[in-house]
Amino acid sequence: MRCTPTLCVLLTSLVLAAGAARAASSIALLELDPAKTHVNFTLNTTVHTVHGSFQLKRGTIWLDPATGSAQGALVVDADSGQSGDGLRDARMRSSILETSHFPEVTFIPQQVQFLGPPQGDFRARLRGLMRLHGTSHPMTIELLVHNERDLISAKTRFVIPYVAWGLEDPSVLFLKVSPAVTIDVQAHGQVRWQARGPAAHKVLLYDSSSP
Repeated sequence: MRCTPTLCVLLTSLVLAAGAARAASSIALLELDPAKTHVNFTLNTTVHTVHGSFQLKRGTIWLDPATGSAQGALVVDADSGQSGDGLRDARMRSSILETSHFPEVTFIPQQVQFLGPPQGDFRARLRGLMRLHGTSHPMTIELLVHNERDLISAKTRFVIPYVAWGLEDPSVLFLKVSPAVTIDVQAHGQVRWQARGPAAHKVLLYDSSSP
């Protein structure tokens, strides 16, 4: 996840929430605060449950509130993964995530759907691509969002089937590890608005598949 699985999903829906009232005249830019955004993971094994975290590097999403279309990226530092066990974390980085070749996990938002009025507390569904270990996978994430004067907070939980997506299975003879990891994200950010026009149109033509 060049941004992190999770983060990317949150941003898009958040921006739309704040921008619903100005959809006809503006596009919205949501910028997440890495210091206030938390990306945690839970991985079950036959011996114990592993808890850990990753660090969001950056999260910037352009949204068109009128259509729900979104562009940008939520980027997680794959090398920041830690679970409190140095040997386990070193293996996760070197053998599973191979962070020397794939240093980031990125979510590319494409479309947001509101499941209620985008004001106060509401739910949203974010569709996009999760880039993990050099491959992109379609993903839809459910979000719980709070919008207060363009200050956005959101949380989500989703599952990444990392073994099915081509990553190494960390299971060994007497230790079986789940082939899927649960991701919990709590994100915070701020929405800024830009009037529609040539500059805004150029932004919305940005190719989010670019690095």
